Amino acid sequence: MNLVAIAVALVAVAAALLYPTVSFSIEALKHVPRSFNNANCVTLPYTGCEDLALHSPSSTAFLYCAMDKQRLYFPAIMRADPSGVAQGQLIAYDLSTNTGTPLKITNFQTGGLIPHGLSILESSPGKLTLALVNHRVSHTTASNSTVEIFSHVLGSTELVHTDTIHEPSLLASPNDVVLVAEDEAYVSNEYRYHPTWLRLVQSIMRFKWATVVRWKRGEAVKVVVDGLRNSNGLERSWDSGTVYVSEYYDRKVRVYERKANGNLRETAAIKVPLSPDNLMVEPSSGAVYVAGHVNVLKVLDHLNNPDTAITTMVVKITNGTQEDSFLGRHYSANIVFEDKGDLISGASGVAYDTKTRKLVLGGLINNAVVCTGDY
Repeated sequence: MNLVAIAVALVAVAAALLYPTVSFSIEALKHVPRSFNNANCVTLPYTGCEDLALHSPSSTAFLYCAMDKQRLYFPAIMRADPSGVAQGQLIAYDLSTNTGTPLKITNFQTGGLIPHGLSILESSPGKLTLALVNHRVSHTTASNSTVEIFSHVLGSTELVHTDTIHEPSLLASPNDVVLVAEDEAYVSNEYRYHPTWLRLVQSIMRFKWATVVRWKRGEAVKVVVDGLRNSNGLERSWDSGTVYVSEYYDRKVRVYERKANGNLRETAAIKVPLSPDNLMVEPSSGAVYVAGHVNVLKVLDHLNNPDTAITTMVVKITNGTQEDSFLGRHYSANIVFEDKGDLISGASGVAYDTKTRKLVLGGLINNAVVCTGDY
């Protein structure tokens, strides 16, 4: 093989490797930021609420907040300064009365909470199970992140710790969690490795190394989805028969059928006009609300300088009424909220309550906001 052929081959390999990054960047730059459906909003006094969840029957939003704008220790973005650990807090916010209550954590002695993803499940009327991703400080190259399980009686001010999921090899970089039963959950690993040079390689090259794992009490944690470019937010349908996964770098929400043995079978991949972060399924309609980032190239700038505004977008995914024996379900994804960063920059968590007509948004280093309207 002559030098020209070798050079051509090397260029072809480089192009193939860089294509996901380049195409991803070009797609982000096409969007022109705007303000849309963001007029009737108020800012809440809760900071760093990366994820949140809604108990629809009571119109109660649960916000999982760091109460800190710095986030000096946050493995998901390669920040590992243990002196900057922010102790997380869970807020129960009543959308009917616009009042928030910090919940007191009991029976929990593992060094506090460093917040990321959140899920709630009503196991019986008024009794909730909560799962919280916790990035415990690691002083080695191994992951020390966990998922903490709590019980909560609706209307009380306590969270009672009941279990810890800690599996360093399979929870290397947990982002989100979704409960499907009191003793069963799925967890997304946005990166295959704890913060090392390999994670940096995956991030730059957009390699398909991300996973989703399944936990069930009494069984071994196992991988149920592999080969994602970046697995981010998780959500379930109201009957827990369907699991939704945000694939951040591919700008897709993937839909999986949950099998009897806990495995997941992909049934659809929905293209969305943003890099999708956390999700919320509205129980009465089945619509999926997606919060995320329009231009990920600007997200790091915002994280390093919170005063740098970036666009927030919310997309609503609905399942069309038409069915086709060959094409299957027809999903539509429409923008229902957009803010150029004047109100909230880079929101990552979303919930919409149809009874109060209130949309709740949270972000990694921003104050949460509540907007009233038809979304």
